[in-house]
Amino acid sequence: MAVNVVRAAAQIGVAACALALTACAQEGSAEDERGAAVPGGQAAAASEPATAAAQEAAALLERGDYLMNSIVACGNCHSPRDENGEFIEGMELAGGFVIEEPAFRAYAPNITPDEETGIGSWTDEEIIRAVREGIRPDGQVLGPPMGFPFYRGISDQDMRAIVAYLRSVPAVHNEVPRSTYNMPVPPN
Repeated sequence: MAVNVVRAAAQIGVAACALALTACAQEGSAEDERGAAVPGGQAAAASEPATAAAQEAAALLERGDYLMNSIVACGNCHSPRDENGEFIEGMELAGGFVIEEPAFRAYAPNITPDEETGIGSWTDEEIIRAVREGIRPDGQVLGPPMGFPFYRGISDQDMRAIVAYLRSVPAVHNEVPRSTYNMPVPPN
């Protein structure tokens, strides 16, 4: 029973993420435009570069936290759960959640900054490419259920915020098996 509830929650989560990401892309674009239109913003940043950079980094991380823990909700798939479907404490984004369908058995990968088992050795651009285009740094295409076509519209600023958040979570060493597919992985 718990497995069916978890599977249904994951499927609903993927669909909800797809719908919410359209709003995220529109919201991020509007914020980018508003940010560029703030009068005196550049002069204030030039007078105190270290403070402005720290404030910008904090704002970026805050936006990333908001996106990751609400709209894009990567933890719904990338955080492992116990037998009751509850998230396992200390394993945020460490992967291992399984989605099993007739066409595939997908293991959500570890997306913590662990360099051996996560994405800690990936560049920011490689992370963004994986999210938006579904391509790993080694050129391998990500298969379902990763909804990368829905993530293509995320604004550049929001992608930078997501990467900042991913870099901020604790690295968790958690080796996750590769997903297996009983179908051709779709071309990008």
